[in-house]
Amino acid sequence: MKVKEIMSQPVITVTADTTLEAVAGVMLRHNIGCVPVMDDDAKLVGIITHSDFIAKKKGIPFSRVRLPMLLGYGLREGTETIYDAAKSLTAGEIMTPNPVVLTEDDLVKTFLEKMLNDRVTHVPIVRGDSVIGVVARHDLLKMIAD
Repeated sequence: MKVKEIMSQPVITVTADTTLEAVAGVMLRHNIGCVPVMDDDAKLVGIITHSDFIAKKKGIPFSRVRLPMLLGYGLREGTETIYDAAKSLTAGEIMTPNPVVLTEDDLVKTFLEKMLNDRVTHVPIVRGDSVIGVVARHDLLKMIAD
């Protein structure tokens, strides 16, 4: 089976200068787990997923220490304070640049391999320079439900 058979579309995208507050609103309104980030020429430059909004442990350069971080802030500042300050961040500041992509003719097996090997949960599907869909873990349910 090819990813075009299970991908979600139409794709909702944002630009790198979209505020994080607007990104969160778009994701909530459309009930989606990610948004591809496009440049001014409508080329894919990054991706933001729901996991970018939760705390992660990040390494400190030249150290073995990993500290909990939320949207680029240490958790000592307080969760509410961090989320409030983050509203003015832009998509370009928190996106994962150069995301893993697939084409519509790639196999679902390739998506599964990317999930495991690259630790991704959402993959934009491209045709040339255009993003035409997104495949996420949730889309795998379509293989059983249909």
